[in-house]
Amino acid sequence: MKLSLLSAATALPVLMAWALGGSAETPAPTPEPSGPLAAKAVSEAIGASLRADVPTALTALKAAPAEQFNVKDTAFRSCMLDRHERDSPPPPAGEVSDPLARRVLEIYQRYWWHAVRDPAQRPAEDAKLKADLAASIGEKPPADGDEAFDALSERINVKLRASGLHPLQGRTPPLY
Repeated sequence: MKLSLLSAATALPVLMAWALGGSAETPAPTPEPSGPLAAKAVSEAIGASLRADVPTALTALKAAPAEQFNVKDTAFRSCMLDRHERDSPPPPAGEVSDPLARRVLEIYQRYWWHAVRDPAQRPAEDAKLKADLAASIGEKPPADGDEAFDALSERINVKLRASGLHPLQGRTPPLY
């Protein structure tokens, strides 16, 4: 009987895979699914949110019995209710040290919160967004039309890039 050893070139990857595989965490168990009404509500709420229609999302989430939501979906439901069933926008997300960047972020976050909560008011929110962004760099609101707003956005981007930031502005319909 002849025994042979694996070559070092073959053994090393096998040993590494074994060592790493043995030390990997066991995957978390899959959570229990939400009940049928809650699962439907989450699906509807996500779809409505992607269409920037928070009233429809909240209606769906509140219509389903709370006890039907699993842990993950309860967290989603709570987050949506906490963020949107309030009288004013939540505090801005993240800390930004650059004053212009902080102001631009605050303007956009306020805009998004109002625009998704009342889709009928979106044209007025769009106008306020443009005026507030222009004011952030000491300008008058841009003329109507995408070209004028794109030019304003580029002037803001130039200032942000000069501070070492990498801005990304634009429109993902229906929101800016």
